[in-house]
Amino acid sequence: MAERKDSMYITGSFAKKIDLCAIREMGIPSLTLMEAAAGYVFRYAKEAAERKASEEGKSPEDMAVLVACGVGNNGADGLAAGAMLLEAGFHKVRACYCGDLERASEEFRYQKERFEKAGGRLGSVDCYQPEETDIILDALFGIGLRRQVEGPYRDMIENMNLLRNEENCHVIAVDIPSGIDADQGKNMCAPLYPVHADETVTFGWAKTGQYLDYGYGNCGEIHVCDIGYPEGIVEKLLEQENTGGEALEDTARILADHREAFLQRDPRANKGDYGKLLIIAGAEGMAGAAYLSGLAAYRTGIGMVKYLGPEENRVILQSLLPEAMYEAYDPESLGFAERIGTQLSDSLSWADLVILGPGLSREPYAESLVREALKGVIRESQRREGRAPLRTIIDADALNILADHWDLMELLTGDMVLTPHIGELARLTGCTVSEVKEHFIGMTEHLSRKLHTNILAKDCVSLLAGESGSCMNTSGSASLAKAGSGDVLTGVIAGCTAILKDIYLGAAAGAFLHGMAGTLAGLAKGPHSTLARDIAEEIGRAMEES
Repeated sequence: MAERKDSMYITGSFAKKIDLCAIREMGIPSLTLMEAAAGYVFRYAKEAAERKASEEGKSPEDMAVLVACGVGNNGADGLAAGAMLLEAGFHKVRACYCGDLERASEEFRYQKERFEKAGGRLGSVDCYQPEETDIILDALFGIGLRRQVEGPYRDMIENMNLLRNEENCHVIAVDIPSGIDADQGKNMCAPLYPVHADETVTFGWAKTGQYLDYGYGNCGEIHVCDIGYPEGIVEKLLEQENTGGEALEDTARILADHREAFLQRDPRANKGDYGKLLIIAGAEGMAGAAYLSGLAAYRTGIGMVKYLGPEENRVILQSLLPEAMYEAYDPESLGFAERIGTQLSDSLSWADLVILGPGLSREPYAESLVREALKGVIRESQRREGRAPLRTIIDADALNILADHWDLMELLTGDMVLTPHIGELARLTGCTVSEVKEHFIGMTEHLSRKLHTNILAKDCVSLLAGESGSCMNTSGSASLAKAGSGDVLTGVIAGCTAILKDIYLGAAAGAFLHGMAGTLAGLAKGPHSTLARDIAEEIGRAMEES
């Protein structure tokens, strides 16, 4: 048995379709898949028992195991793993079930008999009594949960969390911690909490709900295990379904496919061959955002950087980043809206890429600047016969200006990427933050289709949607939760786009490298002490280690 290396995330709903297709259309017996799944749960439970026993000076077989199960197939997985532990010599294995045995699945009935024949104790949650427990196998719901958790199910989840928190029990979730929706990561136990697992053993592919919202951080270490689904089954179903948001590529896979481009630089190249970046950012007093974007772009490989900003920021930016050029404008001058278009034209004709928005402010002149910049990007792209269009990264204040002036949305193209955090995404969609979190994948993909552009939505994880597809980025850590981190990301995306010559690929690779650089910076500086510029300084190492 081997862990699956496919870099993809699927929804829990899609995983159920895969199960049905494998069983009904491809003739794979349900018990064959279940045996493979239970084998992995058994393996990780045994390893956890060995670690815990070593710490306590006991034999692994003396570790007390509780299987918390429903009466469906997830519960059957748990009972099958419990039976395997008993067959391996563990003698303190008990199971507690929730639900009506009269309505139990055929697979659950089979595994219940096997578990009891192996010597396991099985009882209803109604008769649950706390007793010695070292390891919990959480097989209560799995990926099929679609309703709010109530009654004895909620009580069992509370009991598992209590045992983990107060008795130091090691919790292994089967497919996903109980109480978490496997599509969007919603907490189905609110106002209480879902199971907090130390490990999650999931089958076939990682599930989107394991990384979104409450899934993020509640799954512990996630093991993605190959239980024998046929090759190409995902592609087959996607073609049949013709729906989006159910299978997302991993940004790590995208970067891996283009890794060589990040490991070497053409010895015959000059600075212009690696991209000329125009950064339209940084209002007076907000030069830091522009600086971080430029620094990150240089660290990612961009050849040349030019700033377009107010005169007040010139000395600051040329002192912080002397490698960059600077062109100033005066937002207080008469006729700024008319003149800035002409001034932009020369800079845009020079550039290969544009960053628009970091630290730009929401002053009235900024709206004129964003409007004229977008118009200028379109005009310049149309003039470029035989040259690539101006690829543009739109972030921060430029996004808020777009949300305030919907007519600007008509100026967006497929050669652009918007990089909103969750609050900015809410403003762009006209929804609340909670609504966006609840429908993160669907809303991001819908907005991308509606605006005919690429959207890189940022939360605990990032989701990129565009005409080229959808992917999810799970690299990164809490070290990224610092002011300026998003400005670094825009620069990394610009650098990656210059290398890969594609805005979608650049945004995907940039999201991954930015997250990995944040993780490396956190390890070097500590998660609380990491600054945004520390993230930029780790980009080179992230490229080497990715």
